[in-house]
Amino acid sequence: MDEQALLDQRFKRERAARKEAERLLEEKSRELFDLNEELQSSADVVRENEISNSRDPRKHE
Repeated sequence: MDEQALLDQRFKRERAARKEAERLLEEKSRELFDLNEELQSSADVVRENEISNSRDPRKHE
């Protein structure tokens, strides 16, 4: 194989590796975003429960 063919092959491998890394980053970023949204929703529910429990006089008896 000549030098140009080796360089072309190397370039294609590097480009494929970069595209795979970008795809994986996008996938993991989306997963992290979705989990963060879910966590925020859960935290909101907990906060709302704490507020309603603190306002309910029967809870203090």
